[in-house]
Amino acid sequence: MKNKIVAIILSAAMIVGCSRVEQPLEFSGQVEIVLDAPEIEAGQEIEAQLVSDIPCTDFNLIFSTVLSHSSIRIQEDCKFAIGTHSTRNSGRAQILVYHRDTLVEKKKLQISAQESSDKILMHYGPKSARVSETERLQLLYAPIDEYGNPIDHSTPMNFVQHQNSRQSAYQSINILDEAELIGVQKAGPLQMGVTTDDVAGPKGEFEIVNDPIESFSISTQRTVALADGRSFLKIISSPLTDKFGNSVSDGTIATIMARDELGHKISTQAQCIDGRFVGLLRHPSKSSQWEIQAQLERVSSSNRLELNFESALSQMEIHCTAYGLSITKARNQQGLVAPDGMMLTVKIIDTESTEKKYDAQIINGQSDIFIPEQILKNSRHILVEAGDFTKQLKYTECR
Repeated sequence: MKNKIVAIILSAAMIVGCSRVEQPLEFSGQVEIVLDAPEIEAGQEIEAQLVSDIPCTDFNLIFSTVLSHSSIRIQEDCKFAIGTHSTRNSGRAQILVYHRDTLVEKKKLQISAQESSDKILMHYGPKSARVSETERLQLLYAPIDEYGNPIDHSTPMNFVQHQNSRQSAYQSINILDEAELIGVQKAGPLQMGVTTDDVAGPKGEFEIVNDPIESFSISTQRTVALADGRSFLKIISSPLTDKFGNSVSDGTIATIMARDELGHKISTQAQCIDGRFVGLLRHPSKSSQWEIQAQLERVSSSNRLELNFESALSQMEIHCTAYGLSITKARNQQGLVAPDGMMLTVKIIDTESTEKKYDAQIINGQSDIFIPEQILKNSRHILVEAGDFTKQLKYTECR
């Protein structure tokens, strides 16, 4: 009977999106990860050992970084190795030890970039600028190793600037460098290169122009018109050019603003690439009417667009179960099943007005939320919110 209850609890936790239940079972053993060093170089193999008073083959090991997660094979003598293919990206990493789906030990380590530089990574912009005596051009650069990791230590960088038969050079050791172009009074191409003593870096080509963008328009694309709180609305600009046909500089920031019928505002920013920008706004979770407009560097504004978002969820059935709440028949007003992935929030307010919050996803119009029975019994009321649906009830009303 006990095993059956544990199985039900684990199943419900997986449905609401938890990949592991960290402490559902007690672990009385001893376990420790022994590493040669807490810091390694990118692309270096890790050799380690597990020390425990129970067989090491009873454990599951995971190597986790910001970009990936992989299983570790442990030998009977408790030794294990992490290959070079898993340690190529610099940053924080950790080794996680699980026993029967319970996290019982973890060890953090740092992966550093290689000492030697393989090439120089450089981003430059804007690619076009107005004629001015003090126009500024920004360069972002860093030496990187063979795996593309920026090398942390500063490396002297040599810059050469050439325009209109004039050339100048200077040196910097800052990872972010901003060069001021003085006396650029004629439109035309500008070239700038960057090198170190060992590596020849890329060269940047810039166009100096002399007129701002006066006006532009926007359009929208979306796959559904539902207020599901998870789909994205795409906002696309017209070509952003001046009266001479010069495109706006790459990296120029556009601000996209949306206002609903209640006056609530949301905004996002997008970078201009190749004379356009594309921005994304997440759909609202409740039915709404939006007015959308974009602004380019607070100088010029686009046309205004109006969009309606239909309700994706306005009704459901709520049941209390042995393990918490069960949601069924989550639908909109037309009877269509709510889109998979919509978020559901349950708030439990007890007799002392203390609130506990539980979040879950709706899949196939259903959701199961694990809530200890004692918390439900001690509640003053239960509040369920999802999309356009809101309902407050007592524990005795949903049994």
